[in-house]
Amino acid sequence: QRAEPRTTRVLAKGSFLAPLDAVEPDVPGVLPPLPGGAPRDRLGLARWLVARENPLTARVLANRLCERLFGRGLVATLDDFGTRGDAPTNPALLDHLALRFSELGWSLRAFQRELVLSSTYAQTSRVAPELLALDPDNALLARASRPRLEIETLRDHALALSGLLVEQVGGPSVRPPQPAGVEQHVYSDDRWIDASGPDRYRRGLYTFWKRSSPYGTFATFDAPSRELACTRRARTSTPLQALALLNDPAFDECARAFGRRLLERAGDDRTRLAAGFRLATGRALRGAELARLLELLAAERADARELAPDAREPAAWARIATVLLNLDEAQCRN
Repeated sequence: QRAEPRTTRVLAKGSFLAPLDAVEPDVPGVLPPLPGGAPRDRLGLARWLVARENPLTARVLANRLCERLFGRGLVATLDDFGTRGDAPTNPALLDHLALRFSELGWSLRAFQRELVLSSTYAQTSRVAPELLALDPDNALLARASRPRLEIETLRDHALALSGLLVEQVGGPSVRPPQPAGVEQHVYSDDRWIDASGPDRYRRGLYTFWKRSSPYGTFATFDAPSRELACTRRARTSTPLQALALLNDPAFDECARAFGRRLLERAGDDRTRLAAGFRLATGRALRGAELARLLELLAAERADARELAPDAREPAAWARIATVLLNLDEAQCRN
């Protein structure tokens, strides 16, 4: 900040050669004004943003956090709280959450803790006919939503199940394995060199993002390109996504490690399958599901007979792990 702010003027048609009237820093006239005597600088703006007299900031943040956890915000248009945006489905609840957020000292962790401990968050995602008739679009959160996990979380989930996840915090970006040929038409000398060692298994948060050649699997699963601001990530479902999870080198490596982890567990096939299913989905294996997995395991063992003896069981269990990682319940939040 300068001791004496320079004079800023409106420029005719944007030309610095045609200055007009002098202007001072202020907030848009449609919003609550800055408090009397407040400094017209960044500190004054920051204080105005979080002032109790300006509830808009808390409403927007509370609504976005609700959208992240419940799959839908109380205001559907996350980036438009104006007259052209959607009206809140429950204005009183939105105001309550905004006030509670500010009372918690604007702590994201404390506020999200309250949301996930609520009975609304604990609802089942099963669709009841009577609730479907009353709330067909789930705008009133009559049931839990079942969105697919974001690709970064899907990859972290696979790494965690396989025992490969490195939980180191901070540090430079890393470059996990990519399919061959993704940089064939990139006009740059900076090539993607697959990371080795612990960097290969860092969380998706640390994946290097190159706009001219983005990480292919992330782009397939609707990760933003970083070229424009993105307030809500698109949710698509395409055959290419299924093929990516089945064939991507990173997920294939996770499946092999997960299979070895199950194979090393004490017990028989039923015990191992039950343990793997619970790890992947968070629930117990049902009888019919166990029967299907036992059939698949027998078929995979038959297909692996041509391999070396010490490679047969790891190959069969790697296929079981691939199936578990690609279950709908393993990819969606229930």
